[in-house]
Amino acid sequence: MIDPHVHLRDWQQANKETVCHGLKIADEVGLDAVFEMPNTDPLIIDKNTVMKRIKLADSCNINIFHGLYIGLTIHKEQITEAVKLHKKLFPRVVGLKLYAGPSTGSLVVKDHGHQKFVFRTLKKLNYNGVVAVHCENETLFESDKWIPHIPITHSEARPPAAEISSVKNILKIAQDIKFDGSVHICHISVPGSVTEIEKVREQDQIKVSCGITFHHALLYKQLMKKTNGIFLKVNPPLRDLEIQKKMFQMILDKKIDVIETDHAPHQLVDKLREPYSSGISALPFYPKFIQILKENGMSDNEIDDLTHNNINKIFNMNIQNTHKNRSVISKNEYEYDPFDFLNN
Repeated sequence: MIDPHVHLRDWQQANKETVCHGLKIADEVGLDAVFEMPNTDPLIIDKNTVMKRIKLADSCNINIFHGLYIGLTIHKEQITEAVKLHKKLFPRVVGLKLYAGPSTGSLVVKDHGHQKFVFRTLKKLNYNGVVAVHCENETLFESDKWIPHIPITHSEARPPAAEISSVKNILKIAQDIKFDGSVHICHISVPGSVTEIEKVREQDQIKVSCGITFHHALLYKQLMKKTNGIFLKVNPPLRDLEIQKKMFQMILDKKIDVIETDHAPHQLVDKLREPYSSGISALPFYPKFIQILKENGMSDNEIDDLTHNNINKIFNMNIQNTHKNRSVISKNEYEYDPFDFLNN
């Protein structure tokens, strides 16, 4: 099994998570590989940070494949270096990551014109790998609605329209330039985004895929009304209960290509007070999610597609599926379990 979307922090954020600890947890829950996101501190955007990160992961001596994305900026020289590094270091460098909307950290290309520039530059460089995209259109945020002591307002401040608009914009850019690579839409959270992807798939002009997280498949914004609902602050935010139900059904209907944890730990103090960080610890929940899929009628072969086969195909890789025993991590591994909200 492969998790194509984790945040292992470390370096200046080692108080949140470390590469070695994250790899250990991933191995214990039965994963064969994880692909790490680049919005670290410092950012993984050049040769120096890429090589330091690979060396750090290798030093952990954990028998699991560690891949990483290189973040994209608006600077042509940086994009060029990222493409060269991907070509030289693939499959260890699994692809490139574009933050089309703001999340944790400063790695964001939110201007539509700049997003076009990034894709056009990739096209000129003959890049044919994966660009994973965080899709949210900040111009459609209603930031004045965000009130920290009323956590559910985070969902209202970043409405579904912001995600759908961004997905539509990114796919149009890729279509217009006849992008040679593959566009992967990360942590999709609303049916409208899936609709936009299906439209593009029908036209069969570019390669496009999407993933969903455990929290967008199982949790919903009304849970944020409970005590410590701030723990459930994520980007993109949790949606309405009816939307959550539809998203889970889309997994069963095979409209979603992969599942991804978006494992993104923070200290309690960061969740409960400024900056009210977005992200949850999700790797320990992996075995339980597989169990839920089986209880809802998914076959082992269908689960293998979601967790492994489709990911190998999207990223043009050949990571072996060892079917490791999946063990549940005890809750004391982390200071809180966001999925406890399902039981209360």
